[in-house]
Amino acid sequence: MFDVLTECGFEVVLIGEHFDDVTLAKGRTMTVDEAIKWHDFAILIYHHSIIWEKGETLLRLSPSRLLMKYHNITPADFFADYSPNYWSMCATGREQTARLVALFDRPHRFMADSIFNATELVEAGANPERITIVPPFTHVNTMMSDHAARPLPAVPYTVLFVGRIAPNKGHMILINTIHAYLLTIGPGIKLRIVGGQDENLLGYRERIVNHAAELGVLDHIEFLEQVSPETLRGLFADSSLFLCTSEHEGFCVPIIEAQASGLPVVSVNSTAIGETAGLGQILLDPPRSFQDYAFFARMIHDVCTNERLRRNVIAKGRRNVLSRFTKPVTADLFINALAPVFEELA
Repeated sequence: MFDVLTECGFEVVLIGEHFDDVTLAKGRTMTVDEAIKWHDFAILIYHHSIIWEKGETLLRLSPSRLLMKYHNITPADFFADYSPNYWSMCATGREQTARLVALFDRPHRFMADSIFNATELVEAGANPERITIVPPFTHVNTMMSDHAARPLPAVPYTVLFVGRIAPNKGHMILINTIHAYLLTIGPGIKLRIVGGQDENLLGYRERIVNHAAELGVLDHIEFLEQVSPETLRGLFADSSLFLCTSEHEGFCVPIIEAQASGLPVVSVNSTAIGETAGLGQILLDPPRSFQDYAFFARMIHDVCTNERLRRNVIAKGRRNVLSRFTKPVTADLFINALAPVFEELA
């Protein structure tokens, strides 16, 4: 977003409480207190994804035209058993969403990563006519591969999931699916889970490991912490398919990274996941019984062994990325979302 705005000739100031070295090197920055005193912004774009009281103070005091980008906030109940702090942050963040929507009434506008997120804004009281869908900017352009060059994968099939170790990411469903595969199809499978570990959620990771051990599938699972972009590209290239069983997503970047990398996607169809994956992917209802998990396992096996099915899923995944999520497409959507704001300011 910063790059697109600067390329269009805008002077951009980044406002926050903490900045890493990359951000500091990118351009001009301000603290919230400095921004409140400055007051000289034509437009203030606010990214909402968690509680931020100082940010709300800035918005209430700013005379600028406001534009809120809503990335969604994980429902607090996911964290109830693991982190009182995260439970509180998510609960109060969702309460703040309603306050911000009221604050952003005319003439201000909204952007949402997905229709799912836009629906939440409407439920909080936003005018749907003032919401524009703008997916997040990603690095999928650097991950595009020649999907036609991939042969059928060899046994053991490598199932990849990328996402932080957090209770909404559906790790138990991943493990249950691998267990069902081992029982109904055979031993030729392994699950690779790539995601950063949060010290506040160590109890959740322990529960994942214990569950896998109880089912006797721990030897078929590999955990990798946060990896470099180069390593991640290699993992996408070396895997057999991408399996997503997350229970809550406002958008799912790893799905389009998998599609760009030429991996077929098998996924639950919940929250914004199906919307992100697009047409022609293998989208299944969230499993509730062993039979459901066995069906997931069968779909995994089919997409690894049925060449026609595999090529079709990969081709449609690639088409989904090229038509909806490349940087030029996203940049056009973003600029189009800004256009009415500038027209109203003129």
